[in-house]
Amino acid sequence: MPDPKLEKIEGPALGDMPAEEFRRCGHELIDWIADYFEHIDNLPVLAQVEPGDLKAQLAASPPEKGESMETILADVDRLIVPALTHWSHPSFFAYFATSTSAPGIFGELLSAAFDVKSMLWRTSPASTELEEVTLDWLRQMMGLDDGFSGFIYDTASVSSMHAIAAAREGVELRIREEGMSGRKDLPLLRVYASEQAHSSIDKGIITLGLGQRSLRKIPTDDQFRMDAKALAQATASFPFAWSPPWARLQPPASIQCRQSLRFAKRTSCGYTLTRRTRVRQQSFPRCSTFSTAVRVRIRW
Repeated sequence: MPDPKLEKIEGPALGDMPAEEFRRCGHELIDWIADYFEHIDNLPVLAQVEPGDLKAQLAASPPEKGESMETILADVDRLIVPALTHWSHPSFFAYFATSTSAPGIFGELLSAAFDVKSMLWRTSPASTELEEVTLDWLRQMMGLDDGFSGFIYDTASVSSMHAIAAAREGVELRIREEGMSGRKDLPLLRVYASEQAHSSIDKGIITLGLGQRSLRKIPTDDQFRMDAKALAQATASFPFAWSPPWARLQPPASIQCRQSLRFAKRTSCGYTLTRRTRVRQQSFPRCSTFSTAVRVRIRW
């Protein structure tokens, strides 16, 4: 029970929107987004601005008072949209396909509202268990055995780096406990990647302390698949007989894997899956860790 002697002190507003204003602005913003997608094909794919154009139109100092949502949306139309490269445009074919969808936008709204921090089960049981179930659905859709579990990441690059780190840990050199700096007992650890692999592979290797000399780029064929013969020659020339090369970054179905080889697989990642058991599967015969990206368009 509250103490009746304690008086309620009226303090200043915390600064967030009143509920009714939030509802009104939310409806307006959803209408704006719907109109944007309905007419996006009338916009140029690439931004029609020069470097520095947008920055020159923005205030150099932070405002002392906030602006209305009407003013902000007007600025979006006047300043932001002309400076956008429209990844959801039907004529955008660069880099990789966008995954924007109406259900996905609604999901982002809920995520922003819940604002969970999912570092432990206790901090958000719903987020933790939903991730586990969703990734198990993905595992089944990809035809993997039930020995795989994994994580959803914010970017493809982080997923790639985790896959390499997991493969590094698999060679049991106590890097987790003792690190790599100053150790003379560490051999050269080799990573084999397609010459078409994303630059995040190079950056991950640098970040993890392996160094650029650890990365061996393997040529590809006319369909951009890793050349299996070139890979076999590269692995055969690896100088350390005590341990096989430990990471290969290439879809395993397109190459012949040596039985003793542990590898990490990357396409354009966003998920990392790691085998929990020694169960073998025909299409991934010796895969211990790999990362991949799944981009789904939902038809409503």
